[in-house]
Amino acid sequence: MKKVLFTIILTSIVGFVFAETPATEPDAPSFELPPVFVEVEDQTEDSVETDLPEIGGVELPEFEVELPEPENFMLSDAAFAVEISDPDVDKSLEGKPKKDYFFDGTAGLGSLLNLTGSFKVTKRGDTPNFDLEIKHDSFGIFDYTNPVGSGFNFRDTSAGFNFSYKGDNLEEGFTFFYRDRNVGFQGQSANYSSITDRFFDFSNNFSVVKLEQADFLFLLDFNLLNTTLEGVTPINYLNMFFSPAFRVESEFDTIKLNFETRYNFISDGATANFHDLAVLLDFDAELPKAVNLGFGVGFNWNDHNINSIYGVDLLGFTFPFYLKLHGSGSTFLKYHFEGGFKNEIQKLSDIKKDEIWIASGNLFAKHGWYCLADLRWSIARKANIQTGLEFERINGIVTSNFSAENGQGLYTISQGQLDLIYITLGFDVMPVKEVLLGLKWKGNVMPNNTFYLIPEHELTFVLDFDLEDIGLGGGFDFTFQTFGNNDIRMPIIGLDLYYMVTDNIKVKFEMVDLIAPAFADERKSRGIYRDPGLNIRLLMEFSL
Repeated sequence: MKKVLFTIILTSIVGFVFAETPATEPDAPSFELPPVFVEVEDQTEDSVETDLPEIGGVELPEFEVELPEPENFMLSDAAFAVEISDPDVDKSLEGKPKKDYFFDGTAGLGSLLNLTGSFKVTKRGDTPNFDLEIKHDSFGIFDYTNPVGSGFNFRDTSAGFNFSYKGDNLEEGFTFFYRDRNVGFQGQSANYSSITDRFFDFSNNFSVVKLEQADFLFLLDFNLLNTTLEGVTPINYLNMFFSPAFRVESEFDTIKLNFETRYNFISDGATANFHDLAVLLDFDAELPKAVNLGFGVGFNWNDHNINSIYGVDLLGFTFPFYLKLHGSGSTFLKYHFEGGFKNEIQKLSDIKKDEIWIASGNLFAKHGWYCLADLRWSIARKANIQTGLEFERINGIVTSNFSAENGQGLYTISQGQLDLIYITLGFDVMPVKEVLLGLKWKGNVMPNNTFYLIPEHELTFVLDFDLEDIGLGGGFDFTFQTFGNNDIRMPIIGLDLYYMVTDNIKVKFEMVDLIAPAFADERKSRGIYRDPGLNIRLLMEFSL
């Protein structure tokens, strides 16, 4: 390819020279070049392509070529050699080996006998790739007033591993996660000292056989939750979730079509096993002017005949569907509209998370009508407004008041009817490059006086600053929440400062729940259990 281009350039130069030379006899001079043959050695590709540099900033060297006799016409590429420097290439990286492994970690000590830390190893580059992360956080006492061993303790340890492999026609990925969390009962239970939840989760993210216009995916989700009430006579609860699925994804220009069939199995160790079969067809199209249109239709059936909504018995059948529209109305507006009827299988481990309760009755499925609208405006270069409206009329999870049944000292949760209308208003702005301000409110305007697992109202404010030139930064945050059943939390205020000692080491100072000492009697969660309160800790973060 190089020889071909240089031959064209040379022909142009020669033509220009003869055109500018004063005419001499004969009146019609001519110049003929013999055929030029180009040989490409050991090329197996059908075509050879390369990116040429921008013309600006590239200076061609001065050179003179003496034209030979036609029978000896041959030029060397060396006469046309041009050395081009890439301004984006860091010369200090030349000769250094490519980095495939990355290490990140955190270690910290705090008041309340607080110990926290994490370590993460990441492998990137040539396939396969993986992430391994271990985390730990624990408190030995709460509020500085409770002796060690009195039940005011908390421990949370987790480990996760992600793996991915990509071949020519096969892609495989899986995730394994384990979590061990222990929460003391603070003397609220007559028979038990603490509750321990152990989460096991395995997900086969995708195993793909690729064809020209279709991908075939085989997915698996397996989950175990083991709950132990610890005391003189421990009690164990075991919940298992198993869900294999088959999925076909097709793409035609701007249209995507997906088909999925899934089997769900739940065993909670108390009621009969739950079986559910789901089928879903998705359609998504990219329309002109950055508009995306999508819709889906499906079918669900379960053997418990649990599906009902506001007195209407669905005989175990539901027919979920949705319609959505999202995109950018302009460079300053992004929108998302969606609505339909949903049927979602409820994994107990996802629901429970940081709560301390036991289930009462089945929690197998959540279903009902919903719609939502989300608008985000960029009113200035660094100022944004978010507005949202969300409506749900569903058969979902509700919680009861604190129950001392059997001396367990736990809340109970069960299935119930809910009407929710959430409004979201948010604003964030960067008045200067180094500072970010954000304010957001989300609230339910149709309270049911039911003890939800999510806040009825939540107000948050954040202020972050980052002075990169001197390696100094930090932030301030404020959170205020109210829950159903008149559960109102006192605001939680936090402050943090950090300093970059080197490019890879950060020292961080944190203060969490600053006003807790002034409201010790009110600093409780779920009405009876006390939160840790003021915590001051020093951390070191590193990245290698």
